[in-house]
Amino acid sequence: MIDTVIKNFFPEDQNYNVKPYGTGHINDTYIVKFPERDLEYILQRINTSVFIEPKILINNHLKIQPELIKSGSSINIAELIPDVTNEFLFTDKLGGAWRITTFIKDSYSIDLVEDEWQAYQSGLAFGWFVYASKNIQPTDLKEPIKDFHRLSFRLKQLNN
Repeated sequence: MIDTVIKNFFPEDQNYNVKPYGTGHINDTYIVKFPERDLEYILQRINTSVFIEPKILINNHLKIQPELIKSGSSINIAELIPDVTNEFLFTDKLGGAWRITTFIKDSYSIDLVEDEWQAYQSGLAFGWFVYASKNIQPTDLKEPIKDFHRLSFRLKQLNN
């Protein structure tokens, strides 16, 4: 199945390696390496039990991506890669929803903060994200998970 997905994004490439990447907390994540071109990408099968409408994730990403890129920061965002039909979401014959993004060299994510500097760097990155997104109207984005980012909802959960 993964080969079919990769071929939908990179039909000309025959030589690649793919292996699971990260902890796979929500989505199934893989790193795809094209050794002849020295390129790497992240391939994800979006968990459609969590993200019932995966197209919302793609549309939000496509609205945010240009703003973050033009911010000129040294912080990068993984960029969505279109498939052969110029779509950014591929649905396989079993209904799996797949996307591919650029891989940011030397990047990694952590599941649990273990040191103060990690929390500090996360705060810096979040601050950059908010600032770089300042020209995006919140009404232009849709919630992929109801109330997931609503602070009042989270505070209510915390207080109960």
